[in-house]
Amino acid sequence: MFLLKSFNYLKGYIVVRAEGFFIERLMNLCQIRNLKTWDTKIWCSGIIEFKINSWDYERLLEIAKITRCNIEKINQRGAVSVAKRYSKRKVFAVMLSVICVIISLINKRFWNIEIQGNQDISLSEIYKELEKENFKKGVLKDEIDFANVKSNIYQRRDDILWLGFSVKGNTVIVDVVERKNPEEDPYKNKPCNIISEKDGIIESIYVKEGSANVEKGDAIYKGDLLVKGTISSEYSEDRYVSANAEIMIKTWYEGKVAIPYEKSLLIKSGNRHNTYKLSVRKLCDKFVKY
Repeated sequence: MFLLKSFNYLKGYIVVRAEGFFIERLMNLCQIRNLKTWDTKIWCSGIIEFKINSWDYERLLEIAKITRCNIEKINQRGAVSVAKRYSKRKVFAVMLSVICVIISLINKRFWNIEIQGNQDISLSEIYKELEKENFKKGVLKDEIDFANVKSNIYQRRDDILWLGFSVKGNTVIVDVVERKNPEEDPYKNKPCNIISEKDGIIESIYVKEGSANVEKGDAIYKGDLLVKGTISSEYSEDRYVSANAEIMIKTWYEGKVAIPYEKSLLIKSGNRHNTYKLSVRKLCDKFVKY
C-alpha cells in the first residue's frame, strides 16, 4: 500500500469533485475507458470526490460533457507539480541545489574520530599513528583502507594488539586493545599460526591479528593452516605475530551404538475406554440446608 501511494505521488495526481444527476454513468465510463480512479468519497447524493492521474484529466472532462456533470479541480499533488511550482523561483531552486551538493559532499567524508579502549597509550599517540596513514578528520571515505591502516600500525607498534574500526554516519569509532608487557612476550617476533584440529566447513572467521588463510564457506581438514602469524605489507618488511582470531567451524562427530536384534516397543493402539463414576458428596452439596 505504501509503495502504491509513493508511486502515485511520483507520477502526480489530481483531486477532483464531480456533481450531477448521472454520477454513476460518469464512473462507469471512466472504468470502460480505463481511467484509473481511487479514494472515492461520496459527500451527498449527486456529489463525489475522487483522485485521478494528471494525464487523464482532459479525458475526464470529455466524459463529464457526455454525462452532463460538473468537474471541479480541488487540488493537484505529486512530485511533478511540486517541481513545476518551484521552477519559477530560480533563486530557491539554485539554493536548494547548492544545499543538496553540500550535504552530498559532507556525507562523503569522516568528520569525527572517536578512540576508546586505550589505557596506557595516550590519545595523541594514536591520533599521530592514524595521521601517518592519512586518516584524519575530513578525509574521504573512499580513500581509507582499514585493513591497510591496521597492518601498517601493527608493524610500527608492538604495544597494540588489535584495532577495530566501526562506522556510524560521519563518525569512525576506533577500538584499541593494548598488548600487556610486550617486552616480556616469549613469542615476540616469532610466527604462531592457528591450525585446524577438526574437519569441517568455515562458518565465520574474524581475524584480530595475523593473516587469514581461509574464507567463509571453505572446506578444511585436520592440520590445515587457518590463520598465519605473519603480516605482510607492500611498504615494509613482514612482521611475525601470534595469530589471534575467532573462528566458527561446522563439523561432525561419529559414534557407535549397540542395538539389539529384537526389542519390545510400546505403541499406542488408538483404542479408547471410557469410565463413569457418581460422586454422592458433590450431589448432596447441591441441596440447601434449612
